[in-house]
Amino acid sequence: MASKSVGDLIAIARVGGGFELSANDYTPDELAAVAGKLVNGARLTLRDANALELSQLTAVAQAGPPGSVFLIF
Repeated sequence: MASKSVGDLIAIARVGGGFELSANDYTPDELAAVAGKLVNGARLTLRDANALELSQLTAVAQAGPPGSVFLIF
């Protein structure tokens, strides 16, 4: 279960915060929404990336600024 809501994560990302999340705790669309709000070099590290399909992973990575989404398999 996710410990922070997607809205909370987006609020943090909008001010430059980054985090490490599990792909098991959020949907691909939620992760892409958060990645899309990363600013100022903030980073999203996504653990348990094997839980998602390649197309979902590429959508999350593409949603964020270049180099901001890191995947841990």
